[in-house]
Amino acid sequence: IHALMDAEDTKLITSLGEHFTAARIEGIIRIHHTRVIRSGSYHHIDAHVVVPEFWDVLTAHDTTNRFEAKVIERYGHEGEIHFHIDPCRRVYCHACDVADCKVRRENFSEVIPFTFAELTSPTEPEEFSTDEKCIRYERVAFATDTV
Repeated sequence: IHALMDAEDTKLITSLGEHFTAARIEGIIRIHHTRVIRSGSYHHIDAHVVVPEFWDVLTAHDTTNRFEAKVIERYGHEGEIHFHIDPCRRVYCHACDVADCKVRRENFSEVIPFTFAELTSPTEPEEFSTDEKCIRYERVAFATDTV
């Protein structure tokens, strides 16, 4: 009945999180707002992925495509993934393994496995999205914009 109703499949999302963690590549920092829509055996996965804010569109596109291919290869269901790209806003530094980051505010400490709560949250985890940090980022972005 879950397939007919708008309900989260805890086991499926948890399994997908494990595949996200195993397939993770440099620059795929965090994932949230994950949804899976099933049509028969076909799965359409929609999620927000956080990448380094200084990446250009081509780098973000190519990296998420490589990540998507690795996830689908491991996932075990026919399907597709659509990623919405979110910038890191310099609040994920401790969980970001990008070696050549020029905007890092703190040292990388560890890759954090994706959790069910984070994957299904429509917003970024509170530990990463404090208003003060977001406001500071917006001020920096506007201050460095060129005309």
